[in-house]
Amino acid sequence: MRKKIVCIANDFWVDSDEKWGLNLFHQNGYEIEIWRVGAITQNFSIFENLSFPYPVKLIKTWKEFYLLLTRQSMKNTIFLFFGRHESLNRGMAEICLLGGKYCVVEWTSANNTRCAILNEKRVRNTEKHWMDRFLPAYSFLGSKHNMLAMNSNFQIKHGNNIYLHTYDYDVFLKSKHNKKDNQDRESMEPYILLIDQNFLDHKDQQNGAMKKWIPNEEEYILEMQRFLDKVEGQFKLPIVVAAHPVTCKRINEIYGDRKIVYGDTCGYTANAELVISSSSGAMGFAVMHKKPLLLYNNWQLKRSFFYMELQMPKARLLNAKIVNISRDLDGIDLKAYVTEPDYRKYIEYLTADAKKEELFMDVVLRHLNTL
Repeated sequence: MRKKIVCIANDFWVDSDEKWGLNLFHQNGYEIEIWRVGAITQNFSIFENLSFPYPVKLIKTWKEFYLLLTRQSMKNTIFLFFGRHESLNRGMAEICLLGGKYCVVEWTSANNTRCAILNEKRVRNTEKHWMDRFLPAYSFLGSKHNMLAMNSNFQIKHGNNIYLHTYDYDVFLKSKHNKKDNQDRESMEPYILLIDQNFLDHKDQQNGAMKKWIPNEEEYILEMQRFLDKVEGQFKLPIVVAAHPVTCKRINEIYGDRKIVYGDTCGYTANAELVISSSSGAMGFAVMHKKPLLLYNNWQLKRSFFYMELQMPKARLLNAKIVNISRDLDGIDLKAYVTEPDYRKYIEYLTADAKKEELFMDVVLRHLNTL
Protein backbone atom coordinates (compact mmCIF):
# COMPACT_ATOMS: atom_id res chain seq x y z
CA MET A 1 0.00 0.00 0.00
CA ARG A 2 1.28 3.48 -0.92
CA LYS A 3 2.50 5.48 2.08
CA LYS A 4 0.77 8.71 2.97
CA ILE A 5 1.96 11.93 4.62
CA VAL A 6 -0.66 14.05 6.37
CA CYS A 7 0.78 17.57 6.58
CA ILE A 8 -0.61 19.52 9.56
CA ALA A 9 -0.18 23.24 10.30
CA ASN A 10 -2.11 26.18 11.67
CA ASP A 11 -2.30 27.31 8.07
CA PHE A 12 -0.57 26.99 4.71
CA TRP A 13 0.58 29.57 2.17
CA VAL A 14 0.04 29.60 -1.58
CA ASP A 15 3.54 28.19 -2.15
CA SER A 16 3.73 25.82 0.82
CA ASP A 17 3.51 22.81 -1.50
CA GLU A 18 6.93 23.73 -2.89
CA LYS A 19 8.60 25.45 0.06
CA TRP A 20 7.57 22.88 2.64
CA GLY A 21 8.61 19.86 0.60
CA LEU A 22 5.12 18.57 -0.24
CA ASN A 23 5.93 18.31 -3.94
CA LEU A 24 9.26 16.62 -3.13
CA PHE A 25 7.49 14.01 -0.98
CA HIS A 26 4.89 13.41 -3.69
CA GLN A 27 7.57 13.01 -6.36
CA ASN A 28 9.14 10.33 -4.16
CA GLY A 29 6.01 8.22 -4.02
CA TYR A 30 4.04 9.56 -1.06
CA GLU A 31 0.34 10.38 -1.10
CA ILE A 32 -0.16 13.88 0.37
CA GLU A 33 -3.04 15.34 2.39
CA ILE A 34 -3.18 18.79 4.03
CA TRP A 35 -4.90 19.59 7.34
CA ARG A 36 -5.34 23.28 8.31
CA VAL A 37 -5.91 23.41 12.09
CA GLY A 38 -5.48 27.10 13.01
CA ALA A 39 -9.16 27.41 13.95
CA ILE A 40 -8.75 24.99 16.88
CA THR A 41 -5.18 25.80 17.92
CA GLN A 42 -4.89 29.58 17.47
CA ASN A 43 -8.52 30.74 16.98
CA PHE A 44 -7.80 31.69 13.36
CA SER A 45 -10.89 32.95 11.59
CA ILE A 46 -9.45 34.00 8.22
CA PHE A 47 -8.26 31.36 5.75
CA GLU A 48 -7.28 32.09 2.16
CA ASN A 49 -8.59 29.95 -0.66
CA LEU A 50 -5.65 27.78 -1.68
CA SER A 51 -5.29 25.71 -4.81
CA PHE A 52 -3.10 22.67 -4.18
CA PRO A 53 -2.97 19.43 -6.20
CA TYR A 54 -3.62 17.60 -2.91
CA PRO A 55 -6.72 17.08 -0.72
CA VAL A 56 -7.12 19.91 1.84
CA LYS A 57 -9.09 19.68 5.10
CA LEU A 58 -10.07 22.78 7.10
CA ILE A 59 -10.56 21.39 10.62
CA LYS A 60 -12.65 23.44 13.05
CA THR A 61 -13.09 21.16 16.11
CA TRP A 62 -11.04 18.57 17.98
CA LYS A 63 -13.86 16.08 17.42
CA GLU A 64 -13.45 16.54 13.69
CA PHE A 65 -9.66 16.12 14.06
CA TYR A 66 -10.08 12.86 15.99
CA LEU A 67 -12.62 11.45 13.51
CA LEU A 68 -10.22 12.15 10.65
CA LEU A 69 -7.46 10.34 12.57
CA THR A 70 -9.60 7.24 12.99
CA ARG A 71 -10.09 7.06 9.21
CA GLN A 72 -6.34 6.86 8.52
CA SER A 73 -4.28 3.72 8.13
CA MET A 74 -1.86 4.25 11.01
CA LYS A 75 0.52 1.65 9.62
CA ASN A 76 0.92 3.51 6.34
CA THR A 77 0.56 7.14 7.43
CA ILE A 78 3.12 9.64 8.74
CA PHE A 79 1.72 12.76 10.37
CA LEU A 80 4.03 15.70 9.72
CA PHE A 81 3.47 18.83 11.83
CA PHE A 82 4.83 22.11 10.46
CA GLY A 83 5.46 24.36 13.42
CA ARG A 84 4.72 23.54 17.01
CA HIS A 85 2.62 25.07 19.76
CA GLU A 86 1.41 23.64 23.06
CA SER A 87 -2.09 23.66 21.63
CA LEU A 88 -1.02 20.90 19.22
CA ASN A 89 0.00 18.52 22.02
CA ARG A 90 -3.48 17.01 22.16
CA GLY A 91 -3.43 16.06 18.49
CA MET A 92 0.06 14.57 18.74
CA ALA A 93 -0.90 12.50 21.78
CA GLU A 94 -4.05 11.21 20.05
CA ILE A 95 -1.95 10.04 17.09
CA CYS A 96 0.32 8.05 19.41
CA LEU A 97 -2.62 6.58 21.37
CA LEU A 98 -4.09 5.33 18.09
CA GLY A 99 -0.78 3.63 17.26
CA GLY A 100 0.48 6.20 14.76
CA LYS A 101 3.74 8.09 14.27
CA TYR A 102 4.26 11.80 13.89
CA CYS A 103 7.21 14.07 13.12
CA VAL A 104 7.74 17.79 13.66
CA VAL A 105 9.32 20.32 11.30
CA GLU A 106 10.27 23.49 13.19
CA TRP A 107 12.59 25.47 10.95
CA THR A 108 11.22 28.95 11.45
CA SER A 109 13.67 31.83 11.73
CA ALA A 110 11.50 33.00 14.64
CA ASN A 111 13.58 31.01 17.13
CA ASN A 112 15.32 34.31 17.99
CA THR A 113 12.11 36.05 19.13
CA ARG A 114 11.43 36.96 22.74
CA CYS A 115 8.83 34.20 23.05
CA ALA A 116 11.20 31.58 21.62
CA ILE A 117 14.11 32.64 23.83
CA LEU A 118 11.90 32.51 26.94
CA ASN A 119 10.55 29.15 25.79
CA GLU A 120 14.08 27.79 25.47
CA LYS A 121 14.76 28.73 29.10
CA ARG A 122 11.44 27.21 30.23
CA VAL A 123 12.06 23.94 28.39
CA ARG A 124 15.59 23.57 29.76
CA ASN A 125 14.26 24.14 33.31
CA THR A 126 11.36 21.66 32.96
CA GLU A 127 12.66 18.18 33.70
CA LYS A 128 9.48 16.25 32.87
CA HIS A 129 6.24 16.84 30.96
CA TRP A 130 3.26 14.60 30.21
CA MET A 131 4.15 14.78 26.48
CA ASP A 132 7.39 12.87 27.26
CA ARG A 133 5.25 9.74 26.77
CA PHE A 134 4.33 10.81 23.23
CA LEU A 135 7.59 11.79 21.56
CA PRO A 136 7.78 12.34 17.80
CA ALA A 137 9.58 9.82 15.62
CA TYR A 138 11.80 12.74 14.54
CA SER A 139 11.97 16.45 15.29
CA PHE A 140 13.64 18.39 12.46
CA LEU A 141 14.87 21.63 14.01
CA GLY A 142 16.22 24.90 12.64
CA SER A 143 19.00 25.32 15.21
CA LYS A 144 20.17 24.08 18.59
CA HIS A 145 18.35 27.03 20.16
CA ASN A 146 15.05 25.95 18.64
CA MET A 147 13.02 24.54 21.52
CA LEU A 148 9.66 25.49 19.99
CA ALA A 149 8.98 21.82 19.25
CA MET A 150 9.72 20.68 22.82
CA ASN A 151 8.11 20.69 26.25
CA SER A 152 10.88 19.48 28.58
CA ASN A 153 14.58 18.90 29.12
CA PHE A 154 13.81 15.17 28.84
CA GLN A 155 12.85 15.75 25.20
CA ILE A 156 16.13 17.60 24.55
CA LYS A 157 18.13 14.68 25.95
CA HIS A 158 16.07 11.73 24.73
CA GLY A 159 14.08 12.95 21.74
CA ASN A 160 15.15 11.96 18.24
CA ASN A 161 16.19 15.53 17.38
CA ILE A 162 17.77 16.34 14.02
CA TYR A 163 19.40 19.79 14.22
CA LEU A 164 19.69 21.40 10.80
CA HIS A 165 19.03 25.03 9.86
CA THR A 166 16.18 27.48 9.35
CA TYR A 167 14.10 27.90 6.21
CA ASP A 168 15.89 31.17 5.42
CA TYR A 169 19.26 29.43 5.61
CA ASP A 170 17.94 26.85 3.16
CA VAL A 171 17.07 29.70 0.77
CA PHE A 172 20.59 31.06 1.28
CA LEU A 173 22.14 27.70 0.30
CA LYS A 174 20.02 27.49 -2.86
CA SER A 175 20.81 31.09 -3.79
CA LYS A 176 24.57 30.47 -3.60
CA HIS A 177 24.31 28.01 -6.48
CA ASN A 178 21.97 30.07 -8.70
CA LYS A 179 24.68 31.59 -10.92
CA LYS A 180 22.44 33.14 -13.57
CA ASP A 181 20.33 35.19 -11.14
CA ASN A 182 23.48 36.16 -9.23
CA GLN A 183 25.04 37.53 -12.43
CA ASP A 184 21.86 39.50 -13.28
CA ARG A 185 21.85 41.20 -9.86
CA GLU A 186 25.59 41.89 -9.91
CA SER A 187 25.11 43.91 -13.10
CA MET A 188 22.85 46.40 -11.28
CA GLU A 189 24.06 49.77 -10.07
CA PRO A 190 24.80 49.92 -6.29
CA TYR A 191 21.65 50.04 -4.15
CA ILE A 192 20.24 49.84 -0.62
CA LEU A 193 17.76 47.02 0.05
CA LEU A 194 14.68 47.61 2.19
CA ILE A 195 12.97 44.44 3.48
CA ASP A 196 9.24 45.14 3.38
CA GLN A 197 7.27 43.61 6.26
CA ASN A 198 3.70 44.43 5.23
CA PHE A 199 2.67 45.84 8.59
CA LEU A 200 -0.67 47.07 7.23
CA ASP A 201 -2.53 43.97 6.01
CA HIS A 202 -0.42 40.88 6.71
CA LYS A 203 -2.69 37.83 7.11
CA ASP A 204 -1.25 36.93 10.53
CA GLN A 205 -2.18 40.38 11.84
CA GLN A 206 -5.79 40.01 10.70
CA ASN A 207 -6.21 36.94 12.89
CA GLY A 208 -6.83 36.97 16.64
CA ALA A 209 -5.27 39.45 19.03
CA MET A 210 -2.73 40.88 16.60
CA LYS A 211 -5.23 43.26 14.98
CA LYS A 212 -4.54 45.86 17.65
CA TRP A 213 -0.90 46.11 16.55
CA ILE A 214 -1.67 47.22 12.98
CA PRO A 215 -0.25 50.75 12.59
CA ASN A 216 -2.36 53.69 11.50
CA GLU A 217 -1.98 53.51 7.71
CA GLU A 218 -1.78 57.21 6.91
CA GLU A 219 0.78 57.96 9.65
CA TYR A 220 2.91 54.92 8.76
CA ILE A 221 2.97 55.72 5.04
CA LEU A 222 3.89 59.37 5.66
CA GLU A 223 6.72 58.45 8.06
CA MET A 224 8.10 55.73 5.77
CA GLN A 225 8.18 58.08 2.79
CA ARG A 226 10.00 60.73 4.79
CA PHE A 227 12.46 58.18 6.21
CA LEU A 228 13.32 56.63 2.84
CA ASP A 229 13.84 60.04 1.24
CA LYS A 230 16.25 60.87 4.08
CA VAL A 231 18.14 57.57 3.64
CA GLU A 232 18.61 58.11 -0.09
CA GLY A 233 19.69 61.69 0.52
CA GLN A 234 22.34 60.79 3.11
CA PHE A 235 23.70 57.60 1.53
CA LYS A 236 23.48 58.82 -2.09
CA LEU A 237 22.12 55.45 -3.22
CA PRO A 238 18.67 54.36 -4.48
CA ILE A 239 16.49 52.04 -2.42
CA VAL A 240 15.23 48.76 -3.85
CA VAL A 241 12.28 47.21 -1.99
CA ALA A 242 12.10 43.45 -1.38
CA ALA A 243 8.34 42.91 -1.09
CA HIS A 244 6.82 40.68 1.57
CA PRO A 245 5.36 37.43 0.13
CA VAL A 246 1.90 38.68 1.13
CA THR A 247 2.03 41.96 -0.74
CA CYS A 248 0.49 45.02 0.88
CA LYS A 249 -2.38 46.53 -1.13
CA ARG A 250 -0.82 49.99 -0.75
CA ILE A 251 2.77 48.97 -1.49
CA ASN A 252 3.16 51.38 -4.42
CA GLU A 253 1.77 54.21 -2.34
CA ILE A 254 4.26 53.52 0.46
CA TYR A 255 7.34 53.21 -1.72
CA GLY A 256 6.48 55.48 -4.65
CA ASP A 257 8.38 54.86 -7.87
CA ARG A 258 11.16 52.85 -6.22
CA LYS A 259 11.98 49.46 -7.73
CA ILE A 260 10.07 46.63 -6.03
CA VAL A 261 11.31 43.04 -6.36
CA TYR A 262 9.44 39.86 -5.49
CA GLY A 263 10.51 36.42 -4.33
CA ASP A 264 14.28 36.91 -4.04
CA THR A 265 15.07 38.81 -0.84
CA CYS A 266 18.13 36.65 -0.19
CA GLY A 267 19.58 37.20 -3.66
CA TYR A 268 19.11 40.96 -3.58
CA THR A 269 20.63 41.08 -0.09
CA ALA A 270 23.81 39.48 -1.47
CA ASN A 271 24.51 42.49 -3.70
CA ALA A 272 23.16 45.30 -1.53
CA GLU A 273 25.43 47.96 -0.01
CA LEU A 274 23.15 48.24 3.03
CA VAL A 275 20.03 46.42 4.28
CA ILE A 276 17.14 48.20 6.04
CA SER A 277 14.72 46.22 8.20
CA SER A 278 12.39 46.60 11.15
CA SER A 279 11.85 43.19 12.76
CA SER A 280 11.67 40.78 9.82
CA GLY A 281 13.25 37.36 10.17
CA ALA A 282 14.60 37.98 6.67
CA MET A 283 17.21 40.32 8.17
CA GLY A 284 19.05 37.05 8.78
CA PHE A 285 20.00 37.19 5.10
CA ALA A 286 22.08 40.28 5.92
CA VAL A 287 23.89 38.23 8.57
CA MET A 288 24.47 35.31 6.17
CA HIS A 289 25.84 37.66 3.50
CA LYS A 290 27.67 39.82 6.09
CA LYS A 291 25.97 43.07 5.14
CA PRO A 292 25.55 46.19 7.32
CA LEU A 293 22.07 46.75 8.76
CA LEU A 294 19.93 49.79 9.54
CA LEU A 295 17.03 48.97 11.89
CA TYR A 296 13.98 51.21 12.26
CA ASN A 297 10.70 51.46 14.13
CA ASN A 298 8.15 54.20 14.89
CA TRP A 299 6.08 55.13 17.94
CA GLN A 300 3.25 52.80 16.95
CA LEU A 301 5.52 49.79 16.35
CA LYS A 302 7.53 50.51 19.49
CA ARG A 303 4.37 50.16 21.60
CA SER A 304 3.45 46.91 19.90
CA PHE A 305 4.11 43.20 19.78
CA PHE A 306 6.62 43.73 16.95
CA TYR A 307 9.06 45.71 19.09
CA MET A 308 9.17 43.64 22.28
CA GLU A 309 8.63 40.23 20.69
CA LEU A 310 10.47 40.48 17.37
CA GLN A 311 12.77 43.49 17.15
CA MET A 312 14.42 43.84 20.54
CA PRO A 313 15.78 40.24 20.74
CA LYS A 314 17.32 40.58 17.27
CA ALA A 315 18.77 44.01 18.05
CA ARG A 316 20.40 42.62 21.19
CA LEU A 317 21.92 39.69 19.31
CA LEU A 318 23.31 42.14 16.76
CA ASN A 319 24.24 44.82 19.31
CA ALA A 320 22.32 47.19 17.03
CA LYS A 321 20.88 50.68 17.40
CA ILE A 322 17.33 51.41 16.22
CA VAL A 323 16.23 54.67 14.60
CA ASN A 324 12.70 55.87 15.44
CA ILE A 325 11.31 57.28 12.20
CA SER A 326 8.49 59.11 14.01
CA ARG A 327 11.08 61.58 15.29
CA ASP A 328 12.17 64.67 13.45
CA LEU A 329 14.98 63.25 11.32
CA ASP A 330 16.45 66.62 10.37
CA GLY A 331 19.99 66.83 11.73
CA ILE A 332 20.13 63.08 12.52
CA ASP A 333 23.05 61.20 10.98
CA LEU A 334 21.51 57.88 9.92
CA LYS A 335 24.97 56.45 9.25
CA ALA A 336 25.48 56.44 13.02
CA TYR A 337 22.67 53.86 13.28
CA VAL A 338 24.22 51.44 10.80
CA THR A 339 25.32 48.18 12.40
CA GLU A 340 27.96 45.72 11.26
CA PRO A 341 26.17 42.64 12.60
CA ASP A 342 27.62 40.41 15.29
CA TYR A 343 27.48 37.46 12.96
CA ARG A 344 28.69 34.83 15.42
CA LYS A 345 25.80 35.14 17.90
CA TYR A 346 23.05 35.56 15.32
CA ILE A 347 24.20 32.74 13.04
CA GLU A 348 23.70 30.26 15.89
CA TYR A 349 19.96 30.90 15.53
CA LEU A 350 20.05 30.24 11.79
CA THR A 351 21.99 26.99 11.52
CA ALA A 352 23.30 24.23 13.74
CA ASP A 353 26.35 23.75 11.52
CA ALA A 354 27.33 26.32 8.88
CA LYS A 355 29.64 23.76 7.23
CA LYS A 356 26.77 21.46 6.22
CA GLU A 357 24.99 22.35 2.99
CA GLU A 358 22.42 19.55 2.53
CA LEU A 359 18.97 21.05 1.95
CA PHE A 360 16.52 20.75 4.84
CA MET A 361 13.74 18.84 3.08
CA ASP A 362 16.22 16.41 1.52
CA VAL A 363 17.22 15.43 5.07
CA VAL A 364 13.57 15.19 6.12
CA LEU A 365 12.74 12.91 3.17
CA ARG A 366 15.71 10.66 3.90
CA HIS A 367 14.54 10.13 7.48
CA LEU A 368 10.85 9.74 6.60
CA ASN A 369 11.86 6.91 4.26
CA THR A 370 13.08 4.96 7.30
CA LEU A 371 9.68 4.99 9.04
